[in-house]
Amino acid sequence: MEELGADPDAIGDAILAIDEACANVVRHAFPEGDGSYCVTADLDADELTIEVTDDGVGFNPDETTDLGVDLQATSGRGLRLIRQLMTAVEVESPRPSGGTRLRMRKLLHAPQERVR
Repeated sequence: MEELGADPDAIGDAILAIDEACANVVRHAFPEGDGSYCVTADLDADELTIEVTDDGVGFNPDETTDLGVDLQATSGRGLRLIRQLMTAVEVESPRPSGGTRLRMRKLLHAPQERVR
């Protein structure tokens, strides 16, 4: 991302969101023990797309909306944080095959101001 001249804030936001998404899988997806997950990335000159998929228990993304989050809690804020950090977020859970797919996109450059 640095080599493409990405905005430093966009890089930091993306790293934090990826970290949070992976931590959520480790904490929540496999309450009975072992499982697996996959992180893929697609990077072009304008945008980073990250997809985190797991074969875990899944969850109801509608139950983790901003309205139901205790801001003082030490957990339960991950998806809300990811949505604040990234340009676009899509959650599919549970997937037809089980588990969760989280797709996050981040624009790499701050919007240009219009020149008059």
